[in-house]
Amino acid sequence: MPRTAGDRLVLAVDVSPWLRPDAATSPGRSCCHTYGRSKDQHLMIPGWPYWIIAALETGRTSSTAVLDAVRLEAEADVAAVTAAQAIPPRIRS
Repeated sequence: MPRTAGDRLVLAVDVSPWLRPDAATSPGRSCCHTYGRSKDQHLMIPGWPYWIIAALETGRTSSTAVLDAVRLEAEADVAAVTAAQAIPPRIRS
């Protein structure tokens, strides 16, 4: 796993939508906030938001190691999802 010179992990979290506007019968879809899909507009498009956590490489590289991806439910507590992804189960319990 990528680490800094001090042997530390650098983690990044982000939400990324999997847009499915034509999948009307798919369960669990919610509206995903999107940017730049049309000129100067932010649109809400049906799909599934995924919360992703990745370990980043330092220096002049774009290398990442995706650690986990979770599909967010409409009522999800994003802080709790992030904590569950970032803290290994053996430490949480």
